[in-house]
Amino acid sequence: MSTQPKDEHVVVIRQRYTHHTSKKDFKKRVTWLQNKPSVALYEYLGDAPTHLPAHGNAKKTTVEYVRTKPEVLEKIKQAVVAERRKPRDIYARMTAHETSVLQPRDSKQVRNVAQQTKAEKEKTGNAVDELQHMVGSIHEHAYIQEICVRSGRPPAIICYTKDQISDMKRFTATSTPAQLRSIVGVDRTFNLGPCYVTVTVFKNKAVIRKQTGEHPIFIGPTLFHFDAKQDTYRRFFDTLREALASDLTCAELSGDSGVVFGSDEERALVNAFQAAFPTARHVFCTRHLDENVRRYLTDTAGLPVSERNKV
Repeated sequence: MSTQPKDEHVVVIRQRYTHHTSKKDFKKRVTWLQNKPSVALYEYLGDAPTHLPAHGNAKKTTVEYVRTKPEVLEKIKQAVVAERRKPRDIYARMTAHETSVLQPRDSKQVRNVAQQTKAEKEKTGNAVDELQHMVGSIHEHAYIQEICVRSGRPPAIICYTKDQISDMKRFTATSTPAQLRSIVGVDRTFNLGPCYVTVTVFKNKAVIRKQTGEHPIFIGPTLFHFDAKQDTYRRFFDTLREALASDLTCAELSGDSGVVFGSDEERALVNAFQAAFPTARHVFCTRHLDENVRRYLTDTAGLPVSERNKV
């Protein structure tokens, strides 16, 4: 082989391409040397938009949206944590002493950042006490089955009872007749407390509600966790697979795809499920699909309400 140049003789050029979110034909290209990232060449193609649109989630204002600089948000967090200032004082101080580009958008933004910072602090502080309490009661409480403690990561707690597993086996096993089989729904909930709660549910086909004539939805195994990463979900699904394996006739090994799971399109959750149950069937929730279509028709297609409802 011919002698290759030494690393110090190789010049690496990097480029990044992007376009404006509200005007696709206004494009930008950034070029820089890998060993000297402080110097870059910015090139623009097309005409810049004369007016920026409002934030995509804005409902009561048409004021153009400008992203707040990260250092502004960091100053607000520091004032909340280190100086223990109230949101009103922080906003008044920053608007009086900072330049326009380093000022918060409005007082509501300061309140939101302060609230998020406080919630994160409470979540971190309470997790240790709660974890100690759960570790002490894992052999006494029938609901707590497994506590996953990992270095540098928040804990994850897997909970279920023997009755929940027994009922889920009855209505999700591959040996169960198709008319009695239920989809196992999986969804991550928000705002229930300092941690996320990912719940599995299924329909109990042995019971009928008198008022509606429908089979009621029962709660299955539940995951309490502080992040939404794929390996956290994977640990949960692996535990669920082991608990159900005896009556699922090893569906993931025999190729039987009779078990059906349903969820939204959260990528980490879907990937973890498919890794733990590679041959099981998976369907998406129609409610989430409906919301995605409505959001696309509103934000991207710009259809009026009457047309959206028809679609």
